Amino acid sequence: MVVVHGVGSQPPLATLGRLSQGLIDHARAHGEQPEARAVLLRVRGEPSSVLRLSGAPSLGGFDSVDVHELAWQGLAQGRARPLAVLRWLVRTGLAPLHVRRHWRVLVDAGDDAPSPWAVVGRQALIATALAWLVVALLVGVLVALLQLPRAWPLLGAALADAAAILGPQGAAALALGAVPAAVAVASLWGVLADALEAAALRRRARGDGWAGSYAGVARLWAWPAVVIAAVLGALAAVGMALGGDAWRALGGVVRALGDAPSLVAGVLAAGALAALARTLATHVGDIALYVTSDTSSAFHRGRRELQAAATALVTELLRRGEGGEASPGIGADADASADADASTDADTAYDAVVLVGHSLGSVIALEALDGVAREARVEGDVVGARRPLPLLKLRGLLTFGSPLDKIAYFFRERVPDGDAVHAQLVSFRHASRRRPSRRDDGPYRLARYDVPYGWLRWLHLHAPADPISDPLVYYRVDERRRRRYAWPWTAHGRYWDDPETYRALADLLAAARR
Repeated sequence: MVVVHGVGSQPPLATLGRLSQGLIDHARAHGEQPEARAVLLRVRGEPSSVLRLSGAPSLGGFDSVDVHELAWQGLAQGRARPLAVLRWLVRTGLAPLHVRRHWRVLVDAGDDAPSPWAVVGRQALIATALAWLVVALLVGVLVALLQLPRAWPLLGAALADAAAILGPQGAAALALGAVPAAVAVASLWGVLADALEAAALRRRARGDGWAGSYAGVARLWAWPAVVIAAVLGALAAVGMALGGDAWRALGGVVRALGDAPSLVAGVLAAGALAALARTLATHVGDIALYVTSDTSSAFHRGRRELQAAATALVTELLRRGEGGEASPGIGADADASADADASTDADTAYDAVVLVGHSLGSVIALEALDGVAREARVEGDVVGARRPLPLLKLRGLLTFGSPLDKIAYFFRERVPDGDAVHAQLVSFRHASRRRPSRRDDGPYRLARYDVPYGWLRWLHLHAPADPISDPLVYYRVDERRRRRYAWPWTAHGRYWDDPETYRALADLLAAARR
């Protein structure tokens, strides 16, 4: 099993750990006590950490299951320059205004295409909302800059009055009250945050009330932190009582800011733009790097390296054990009692491979399928007299929180209407589980070809509340399961904690076993 996360800012092995814990919870919910151990396998020439689960019949009935992670973070970090990402974001935000694109994409959705009215209306609303947001932030900053000459004298006078009132004694009293208060609040917040996290983990735990790795230690320091916070709070109260004039002086500065609301709004807008820039650097840059299909783009090299890494990993897992006998498990030696040295055996064979992709990871997983299919479909390929790729070992694909419909709409390669052969060649290169298009290629229609992976079972989890997830109308998905998450701002990460995600994965494993 190969799991691919969708955010390059995740540390390596984090996704591997999250999925593995969910599988352990699933097995324990079925009354099983799975054995989980870390093993090292040589993957792409490097020792790679793999999580091996055995003693869990609910995971498809296999003797053991290996969980690999495609860690692609290092291939993306530092590649996306901020200005290029910003330019990409602007083009993406304005893409819904490109009305000619709507019906050309609807054609590729085949007979299950949504209503043109719904598509055009939705895209117009998206463009309007994005434009309003950006324009509002820019106008706020501009108005603040224009108001600065008028507001600065007012603020200067208020600060001068506060300085005259404070004096050395007032400043000391202010520090005596403010500093202990800040430390006390920080201590209490630490205790409260630990308690809330432990309670959330205890609610999710399966039967034993596990409250997290550090819950026991947190209980040891909670009461000392509370007592010290109370002492500091008393000291802060004394300081505030002694520094009454100082607090009133600061109140005058705050009132001066209230007389220039546009300046405050501008500062807030600038902060929002700074937060947006940080998001671009940590999250959006990875997306821009990967989904840009323009080969002349500066992102293209990074994208190709990432695709090559994903294809190489899946190819190697399929070829493992060639020349030896396969073991009856997904990615693991059937003999669970083998010693630790056996776990590094490069000939460990896999009977089946299942891909799991979240968010952008689902896009990378599908690209890996495309890449492996291209390797297998090369006609007359006799390089090194290699044996054909055993594609039938690829048995399942689980996606959740997937933006593949958005990728098809916004970021696919654009082909002019008159280039019918070019368009078909692009479709042939990215053919995995695509729906047949209703496009009319006239006299340039190429011969039909088999769409790869007709046997592979694809299961997709989609939450309508998730703003990133799509129902995947452009692809042949075998089963779609809707998740009714309540909050849009947490829905995209909710799949990882949803037992239904692991039930779906267990169903895929069972289908792979059959």
